[in-house]
Amino acid sequence: MKDDEPKLPPAASVRDGVEVWDLRERPTAEQVGIADGSETATYEPEKARTVELTLPEDESVRLPDTRYVSFSAILSSDDRPDSWEVHTTLLETDPLVTQLRSLAEQVGGGPDVANDFARQIDSAQGTDRVSSDRVEAKFGDLKLGVFARYYPNSGKGLVVINGGWH
Repeated sequence: MKDDEPKLPPAASVRDGVEVWDLRERPTAEQVGIADGSETATYEPEKARTVELTLPEDESVRLPDTRYVSFSAILSSDDRPDSWEVHTTLLETDPLVTQLRSLAEQVGGGPDVANDFARQIDSAQGTDRVSSDRVEAKFGDLKLGVFARYYPNSGKGLVVINGGWH
């Protein structure tokens, strides 16, 4: 990792060029880099990278072209993060649909959400954002969702996976 990139906290490591976040158990604020007096931690280096989330039940998901990882303890009663969110960089239409399909399938959803989203993109016009349906999954006490957004005026969109502990 370059000196100008954000330093990863204890819950993350880099293995074979992949940024791996351990979410098998709900981490502490310190493990995800939430500093004293803060409620969030965000990792947004200049260059997109592949991120893998290690989940409960020996599951994991991998998201290439990731630009943003964030943890929040804003609604937490014990200062531990209760939610997180990961975004890809802005992607052209074909890679956007491919990434949504891949991530939806990784969490147990089928290809329908990506196929429906591709049809919505084909008819999208103007400045109204187009959003896919959300694919939801639960791994242990971690509930997560996968969806994508497309912005017709730029011809690009992003895939989001987010979740929280319940």
